[in-house]
Amino acid sequence: MELLTNDKKYLKELKALYIEAFPKEERKTFTFIEQLRKEGKCVIHTAVDNGNFAGLAIILKDEEYALIDYLAVNPKIRGSGIGSKMLDELKKLYGNKCLFLERETVLRNCDNPTQRNRRRNFYLRNGFSDSNIYVNVYTVDMTLMTFGKEITFVEYEDFLHKILGEKIFNKIKVKTSEFSDESLD
Repeated sequence: MELLTNDKKYLKELKALYIEAFPKEERKTFTFIEQLRKEGKCVIHTAVDNGNFAGLAIILKDEEYALIDYLAVNPKIRGSGIGSKMLDELKKLYGNKCLFLERETVLRNCDNPTQRNRRRNFYLRNGFSDSNIYVNVYTVDMTLMTFGKEITFVEYEDFLHKILGEKIFNKIKVKTSEFSDESLD
């Protein structure tokens, strides 16, 4: 598996997976993602396995932090270990920063508790830790997970404000959440 950076060859497949994998209310426009990329605040990674499109990782970054904003594997090869390989490569690329992600909080009363718990366990198996920071972004309750270095809520909020700018930051309504994970184990 190879992780390409800002590569245009698989752009059509990447955009299609982005739309398929993430609910509309949680997606940034691709125009905005491209703008952030041009400003040096975002990197678009394409996973390729044996010459075939395998997945995507969209990273928001600055000098200190790297947020795995979106990570998705081609549905035709999910469960094949590509997601773990992608995370391994991202840890190598961004290991000198505080690498973190936002994951839907596991709640028993949500529509997809089993899927959310599987995602949580996937990230735990791949070396990420729950931060015990619960946020609400785009009206979705999420838990921050970190790899290596920790992040505080204030650092997270400052990072998003810096990367996204005032208008978008205010639009996504980041706030602490009263919800926490309920393990389904």
